[in-house]
Amino acid sequence: MIEQKFAGRVPRWDLVGASFVDDVTPFEHLKMRVLNGAQTTLATLGVLAGLEHTSDAIADPLLATFVRRMLVEETLPTLMAVPGVSPQAYVEQSLARLRNTAIRHRNHQIATDGSQKIVQRLLNPIRERLRRDESIALLSVPVAGWTAYLIRFSARFGRRWPVSDPYGDRIAGIAEATGGDMKALARGILAIDTIFDPELAANGDFRTAVTAALDGLLSDDPMAFIRQVCALPAAARLKRPAQSA
Repeated sequence: MIEQKFAGRVPRWDLVGASFVDDVTPFEHLKMRVLNGAQTTLATLGVLAGLEHTSDAIADPLLATFVRRMLVEETLPTLMAVPGVSPQAYVEQSLARLRNTAIRHRNHQIATDGSQKIVQRLLNPIRERLRRDESIALLSVPVAGWTAYLIRFSARFGRRWPVSDPYGDRIAGIAEATGGDMKALARGILAIDTIFDPELAANGDFRTAVTAALDGLLSDDPMAFIRQVCALPAAARLKRPAQSA
C-alpha cells in the first residue's frame, strides 16, 4: 500500500502489484497491531516456553489459541475500517504466514529491540481499550512477556539467555534491585517513561494486569498462566480487574 502523496507524476507501481490509497494509516495499524503484534507475542512467549522458532510457537496449540483470541477479542476492535480488507480474514492470513516452517525466524531474533516495537504493536491498542473502559486481560500478557524476557537476562533471575535490547541492562538492573517483589518490579519497569507514557503507567487496571501476568510468566511454569488466561470465558475477561496501587 502506497499513500497517494506525489509532487509530480504518479509512478506506475500498480503495474507490479502495488496499491495506491488516500490514507495509509488504517493499513499500517492493521499490519502493525495484527501481524507484527502476533510476532512479538509469539516470540517472547515462545522463548519463555522453550521454543526456538516463531513457527514452533504458533504450532503450539495453547499459544496459537491465546494469540488468536488476543487478536480477535482485543486487537481487532481497536482498528479503523480498512477498505477492501476483512480484519478476521487478515488474522487468519497472518497466523498462516507465521506457521510457515520455511521462514526460520528464531524467537530471540524477533524479540530483538522489543522495547522499540511494543508501543505501536501492543501499548497503543491497550491505551485505546482503556479509554473505552474495555478489558486488556489478553493484550497485557505479551507486555508482561516482553518484560519477563528481559528480566530473565538478569543474574537474579538466572541469566537464562543473552538479549539484544537498548533497555536490557536497565530492566535487568531493576530486577536485581527488586527481586521477587512483583509489584515493585512492575512499578520500576512501568516507570520507564520513554516506553510507558506516565498516564498509562499510572492506570491502575494496566498496572494490575501487567503485575499479575508478570508473576505468572516468571513462575516455574509460565505456560500454566497462559492456560489459565485461555480457560477464562470471554465474559469473565470482559470484567476489568480491580484497581490496586
